[in-house]
Amino acid sequence: MIERNLLATIFTCQAAAEGMMQRRNGRIVTISSTAAFIGRPNSAIYATAKAAAVHYTRCLATQLRPFCINVNSIAPGETRTARFLATREVDENRLMDGGTLDRVALIDEVSRVTEVFVGPLGDFVSGQVIRVDGGAQCWPA
Repeated sequence: MIERNLLATIFTCQAAAEGMMQRRNGRIVTISSTAAFIGRPNSAIYATAKAAAVHYTRCLATQLRPFCINVNSIAPGETRTARFLATREVDENRLMDGGTLDRVALIDEVSRVTEVFVGPLGDFVSGQVIRVDGGAQCWPA
């Protein structure tokens, strides 16, 4: 769990940053999870790895700032991926394509936030984490 969700992030960022540092320019976006911000009794190691990935992103943003490299993270909540659908039982009402925030996110909704970080809107944004969960962590469970 730690290898797949934390170390893979670290090693990938290190590999990508090398060329960016030489060019003195670049954007890195890590993918975390909303699990990083709440206690998860049945997946404590996963949540801990994702929390560490968030903190690593912030540290890396500070480290790479002198090289003009922006480093940010996206923390999706439940997202309608093939793996999610294969491993979870989800109420059909939560699989709608829109119209409510009480549903599972579409992949495009997560990727559009990535576009903000890598596009011109992200020119002066670094060290940030955006939750993409329809405000689920703002409401009581």
